[in-house]
Amino acid sequence: MTEKSHVPVDSSKKRTVTLQELLDRAMNRSSVNAVDKLMDTFMDVDKDDDGYINRDELASVLKTVLELDDQETLSDQDLDETMQSLDTDKDGLINYTELCDLLTILA
Repeated sequence: MTEKSHVPVDSSKKRTVTLQELLDRAMNRSSVNAVDKLMDTFMDVDKDDDGYINRDELASVLKTVLELDDQETLSDQDLDETMQSLDTDKDGLINYTELCDLLTILA
C-alpha cells in the first residue's frame, strides 16, 4: 500500500522530471538532512572527539562565527555566559542533545 504523504517526483505527469520537481522532492527530505548536518557540525566543533563541546572548542567556534580576527577575543564573561546558557545539565560541557534543545527553542 502506497502512502500519499510524499511528493511525487513527476508531479506534472509528463514523464519527465523538472529541476523544480527534484527540488520539491529533496525539500521533503530536509528534516533528515538537517539532522545529519547538525550532527556533522557538532562533530566538527568537537575537536577532541569526546562527544562534547568544551569551553575551548566553544570559544574557537564562536571566534569563527563572530568573525573575530587574531587580535580580537571573546571576553571570559561572554564565553562563560554562553557556556552556561547552553550547558543545561551543568556538567561544564555541551552535549549533542543540549545543542539540539537550543535549536528547538530558537526555531
